[in-house]
Amino acid sequence: MTRLQRHIFEQVFQAVFLAVGLFVFVLTAGILFRDIFPLLANGMIGWGQFLELMALVILGALPYALPIGLLAGILMVLGRMSAQNEILAMKSIGMSLWRITAPIHLIALGGVALSLYINFELAPNANTDYKRILGGSARANPSRFIVPGEFVRTKKHTVYAATRTGDLLGNVWVWQLDATGQIIRIVRAETAEAVFTGTDNAAGGVLQLTAHNTMVEDFNRKNADDFSATIPSYKAGRLPITIPLDEIMSAAGNPKRKLRYHTFGELMELRKTGWNLRPEATAKERLASRISVQCQIQSNLASALGILSMTLLAIPLGIKTSRSETLVNIAIALALALTFYVFLVMMTWITDPALRPDLLIWLPNLLYQSIGAILLWRAART
Repeated sequence: MTRLQRHIFEQVFQAVFLAVGLFVFVLTAGILFRDIFPLLANGMIGWGQFLELMALVILGALPYALPIGLLAGILMVLGRMSAQNEILAMKSIGMSLWRITAPIHLIALGGVALSLYINFELAPNANTDYKRILGGSARANPSRFIVPGEFVRTKKHTVYAATRTGDLLGNVWVWQLDATGQIIRIVRAETAEAVFTGTDNAAGGVLQLTAHNTMVEDFNRKNADDFSATIPSYKAGRLPITIPLDEIMSAAGNPKRKLRYHTFGELMELRKTGWNLRPEATAKERLASRISVQCQIQSNLASALGILSMTLLAIPLGIKTSRSETLVNIAIALALALTFYVFLVMMTWITDPALRPDLLIWLPNLLYQSIGAILLWRAART
């Protein structure tokens, strides 16, 4: 690698590193402030778990931040070099465009390898651990699950408390639901005590709310939609409300694992055994399950190879636009990446196994590589 190529490699690598950091912050800031900081503020997690959750969120965001950051870094460096006639100067001393951009292709190939590892190993494990820690924090301290000023929803209850002092809640509303999601009781209490009762591992435990100075409205369970009927209401000085722990665990991030939460080895195993299948599943359902797993595998592959596809398109665009403005180059990178991922998502909407959505998912890559190869060939000739 010549000195000029090392210079290009260093410039692009530094720009990519900063751009990836920027997009990681943008993608994770909402989750941190919406989900994690409230848990820390309300004592559901400690600083150690907070830092661990923050690291897991960053790892989960890398599959999306890496391609956009790489594109932005390439466009920023090539746009600046082209605007300052550095590309023209290199060509004038006999360097071809292929030699000039060889370090960028090297970085792109490294990004593809890193993205494959992230998509198939790091991100699935990070997302799974994130859900596990959230569920574990609620299991360790279920009484802290009720956050003041927020609606806490479980399968059969929705709870709202305006204030909280220790285990004492103030201005409490509880909506009790039936199996179909219909409201069958509304409880409003001046205060309520939240106490967890159960074994050490929380098996069979419950969150016991003891409401004081309550107003209760009971709806007709057989015909909850009959608004012409009189809704009986009564006052109670003390009313116990029991919320089983399994409801809290479900609301605290313990759902059934999605396909994107599985590693490569797990996906290959699910490809053989089937995913989300009933024991009496038909041959058609088994085929659809197999195609779903293959779509996830191909999606992870296509997303990683998309870095190379978008790089082929970004190089000639960066040289042609000749812009040194950082914001403009970031906007172009966002447009390219978002368009690519929109096409990728559109391919996943196809659910008919006969149309082979697991193969159609490669169309965005083929489109970007074809356009990028043509533009790069034209740029090399000028």
